Amino acid sequence: MRHFKQAGSTLLALALMSTTALAADSIRLRLDWSWWAGQTPMILAKEKGFYDEVDLDVEIAQGQGSKTTTMVVGENADPIGHANLSTVAQSVSAGVPITAVAGWWQQGPISLICADPSIKTPADVKGKRIGSTPTGSDGQILPAFLKANGLELTDISLVNMPGDAKFAGIASGQLDCISGDDYFYAPQLKAQGKAVSVLKYADWGVTNLGFGIVVNNEYLAQNPDIVKRFLAATRKGMEYTFAHKDEAVEIF
Repeated sequence: MRHFKQAGSTLLALALMSTTALAADSIRLRLDWSWWAGQTPMILAKEKGFYDEVDLDVEIAQGQGSKTTTMVVGENADPIGHANLSTVAQSVSAGVPITAVAGWWQQGPISLICADPSIKTPADVKGKRIGSTPTGSDGQILPAFLKANGLELTDISLVNMPGDAKFAGIASGQLDCISGDDYFYAPQLKAQGKAVSVLKYADWGVTNLGFGIVVNNEYLAQNPDIVKRFLAATRKGMEYTFAHKDEAVEIF
């Protein structure tokens, strides 16, 4: 009986060791914003099991703006984030301990979207009511856009507001322009019958990168293999997205 108990204990210990060895590494990814289509590659990677294939248990959490995401990742509350890389550069310059490890948008989509077809150049926004989100990438880059075109913040009527409120403001006529991603806001305004003009920052003196992946510096130093596996699976999710667009849209 004593030998049987010892053998049982040994088998139990081996089983527990085996389970531990096979357990996936758990990480939480902090997104740049609430759900939107640009996050599809990561959503695909999770839903299609690409993260599982590289032994990662990934939880995807919505964000509240790229600036906030960089701070959350910098504090290592969530070790990995999806954020606008222009905003990431500003955070790194301010001493936030993060590193950009991947980028896939080589030109940022941030623009001034105006419900006024007469606005054709940055000079035309002088005196206009412009909605912007301080914690978002658009709010971080707007001052640089104005300065590059001979304007100051005092030359416009700046209204700071959440992203959802911006669209409501311009759609109702309370704002002349909003600062944000052109592909997201412009089609919605056009669908409402609005005449729209777009001033993309990258076309007016402010070359800015789009989105990518950032990692907490300490986490990156301690877990380089996890980060590599995460990036490989995320890339697979991106490639699958482009190869199966209809399915990707359904999953999103």
